Amino acid sequence: MNALDQITQLVSERGNKIDRDDLNTIMTLAVDIPLEDSDYLGSVFEGIMLTVSDPLYVGNLTVEDLERV
Repeated sequence: MNALDQITQLVSERGNKIDRDDLNTIMTLAVDIPLEDSDYLGSVFEGIMLTVSDPLYVGNLTVEDLERV
């Protein structure tokens, strides 16, 4: 499974419970993503931002955490 698939699977499985450990895993995997797929990675982070901004979010990430990425 390539890095993009691993990130997609992680985000899908964790949903509104995504946390800082997950973000660290995503950042580690992101270095293996080819430049031509970097737009997709941006979309992933936009989705995570929407999740963290949701009032039903139960993880420990903040919008500020994501803005630092």
